[in-house]
Amino acid sequence: MVMLNVMLVSASDKTTGFLKDFLNMEDAMNITTCKTASKARRTALEAAFDMIIINYPLMDETDYALPQDLAEKSDASIMIMVSAETFDNICDKMEKAGVYVFLKPVNKTVLLSVLRFAILTQKRLRSIRVKNRSLKDKLSEIKIIDRAKCLLMEQEQLSEAQAHRYLEKRAMDTQHSRLQVAQQLLDKYQISE
Repeated sequence: MVMLNVMLVSASDKTTGFLKDFLNMEDAMNITTCKTASKARRTALEAAFDMIIINYPLMDETDYALPQDLAEKSDASIMIMVSAETFDNICDKMEKAGVYVFLKPVNKTVLLSVLRFAILTQKRLRSIRVKNRSLKDKLSEIKIIDRAKCLLMEQEQLSEAQAHRYLEKRAMDTQHSRLQVAQQLLDKYQISE
């Protein structure tokens, strides 16, 4: 199961409690809370978050720089809750930065729907990132093996099929992976990655 890391930034214990209660209904949530923008910035440097929810006003920030800073430095879903007098002034700026803006007082049903959607989106993104990392690793492995085959073809005058067979046989004989055998060959000929 995929664990989602969520940061809640709010000076209000009531709002923090409500959001935590909702998020805890979902499976696999690791929730971190901060009361100030400075604490949120430090926390974001120490850990990666999938979702960040900021409830304004904050005691140590009035310029709404925190969500923009976090959006630049992470790929988390970021949502902020602001008052009506602020909403029109910052909504366009925040949306351009990729930050979703809620108007306070927040309609509970709308908030829960948006949070549920953000959770689902982050779970899908996490899954895609894992698959992407796996594909990158596989591609890197194929490149190393192909470089080793080319070396065998150049240095040992083997055909592509013979080089492939050599790597396969060597891997079976030594009980190593093809990647390990290919890397040993590159090391033997002192070819760096």
